[in-house]
Amino acid sequence: VYGEFLYNKRESEQESFRQLFPNVAATNPSNPFGVTARAIPMIPSDSSQEVTFKRAVLGATGDFSLFGRDDWSYDVYAQMTQSDADYTNDIIYNDRVIATTGSTACNAAAITISGPVTCQAINWFNPTTVTTGVFSPAEAAFLFTKETGTTSYDQKLYGGSVSGTLFDLPAGGVGGAFGVEYRTDEIDDIPGFNARNSNLWGQTAAGRTKGSDTVKEVFGEFEVPLLKDLPMVEKLTLNLSGRWTDYESYGSDTTYKVGLNWQIEEQLRFRGSVGTSFRAPALYELFLANQTAFSAQTSVDPCIRWDTSSNPQIVENCGPNGIGLPVGWTNPNSSALIITGGGAGVLDAETSDAYTAGFVWTPDYLPFRAAIDWWRIEVDNQVAQFGSANITNQCYGDPDFPNSPFCDLFTRELNVNAPNYGQITEVRNSYVNIANQVAEGVDVNFRLQKDFGEYRFTTNAELTYNFVDTTQTFETFPEEQNRGLLYNNKWVAQIDFRLDNGPWSYNWSMDIYSAASNDAYYGGDTFGWRGFADCAFSTSTTCVSGKYDQSVGMHITNDVSVRYRAENWEVVAGVDNLFDKDPPLLSTGSGANRIGNAIAISNYDVLGRRYFLSAGYKF
Repeated sequence: VYGEFLYNKRESEQESFRQLFPNVAATNPSNPFGVTARAIPMIPSDSSQEVTFKRAVLGATGDFSLFGRDDWSYDVYAQMTQSDADYTNDIIYNDRVIATTGSTACNAAAITISGPVTCQAINWFNPTTVTTGVFSPAEAAFLFTKETGTTSYDQKLYGGSVSGTLFDLPAGGVGGAFGVEYRTDEIDDIPGFNARNSNLWGQTAAGRTKGSDTVKEVFGEFEVPLLKDLPMVEKLTLNLSGRWTDYESYGSDTTYKVGLNWQIEEQLRFRGSVGTSFRAPALYELFLANQTAFSAQTSVDPCIRWDTSSNPQIVENCGPNGIGLPVGWTNPNSSALIITGGGAGVLDAETSDAYTAGFVWTPDYLPFRAAIDWWRIEVDNQVAQFGSANITNQCYGDPDFPNSPFCDLFTRELNVNAPNYGQITEVRNSYVNIANQVAEGVDVNFRLQKDFGEYRFTTNAELTYNFVDTTQTFETFPEEQNRGLLYNNKWVAQIDFRLDNGPWSYNWSMDIYSAASNDAYYGGDTFGWRGFADCAFSTSTTCVSGKYDQSVGMHITNDVSVRYRAENWEVVAGVDNLFDKDPPLLSTGSGANRIGNAIAISNYDVLGRRYFLSAGYKF
């Protein structure tokens, strides 16, 4: 009988600031200007989280006899997991801001959600408030508060399996393993009262996310020795496995894997497999209640200065031949509303097919081992979010505009008489299925180990090279080639060099990323510059083109460390990013996540040189 219990509690907090910039009516007693005006104080906007995680496992394992054999074993278990979180944020009451920025000092009738409360006039243009962000105690108590939401996630899992030898073949015994599993999952996220009722000024509103699912599974696996001790066949083994899965939310499906392992002789082995997988959307992806957030028009509107665009489709679709926005359009309107939500009743389950083939070479006359494996993975109906900017860019960049499916996912005000003419008012960025994704490549692993007297030298090298990396968003869309774009390097590699001498170990490692560029994706690297029309696509007499740097060369970072290991303790010291290698620099508008002009993603180290020291003791 065995058991396990884990308890973990995490407390974290973030200190930040934000701007508060409501429009104050011209007749408001606090407004000295006689016209609608904004005060823009900088105020605290802190947040904190407390997460408690508990996990308990109870099981039993043992041996028994079956089919006249004593090598059978069983394992039965139950597991319960519970995660509870509280998240607290500084908020601004939206209805109270509205009540104090209208034509009167404080309109109690406007406080429809956070009331009843005694109205408190706000001196919005108090010089001290504007310059320091400090309101009077009465004003601060009226406008601001802290609000806490809660999230709970519970899982119960019960399962069992048996394994052993079924019968003998000339090449050996046929092994089998069989099992069942039953799992329930529940999620319940309850944002604070004002968040649920859209009463947060300038912040995300959210509904309650609540749902559950039940999964039943039955699985089996067979290891079948087909041949052994023959010319060119030291051992040939077939592996067969299958699983039946039944989701309460999505029904049932079956998956399988077939693998073959061919040991030609002691030093050379071939291997390959074919398999499938099935994943129903997670609870969060299914039941997420509508969440709202805001995004600047400059972040979501590709038609801003459409006449300077390098994309002829955007020039066509945004200009006089499309939706008719004027030349030099800057979209001075307020932020767009971004809505995200779950896909219960809409999303399909993800499925995939995977193929592998490779070999392992371990010559006894050379001090190295090598393995090369080809792989191809095809995923259908992957659950994802497009991103609000991708939605609008795909719509206006499509030759089939306005019939692109992306054009149905957002709304733009095109009434020229409307005060917010041209504004993208809403983008619906909920979870959807992507039609198809394909990745194909090869993994190369190399290990060299050689003794030189009392020193042992070891080198490990790993390389992944991509042949194919495509995405097809909808079935009617062409495939998009991602290979070679930023974040989709054609190849990546890691090389380690280690020298061991008794208790001492010296290590040097290199992370290497191939060159990448978004030039092909954006149709070049020369576009209209700083609001001027691009000469390539505009008839404007004022056209200035600028070259944008959206490419990175091969990137290498180096780490070194020294370790001393005694019988019961060890110490490791080292330097990450030894040569203080900076991440590549890119132009604004390169389509990359950036910190300043430095590319920011896991591929590239943005922290620079740093030192570490760790010690461990075993008892």
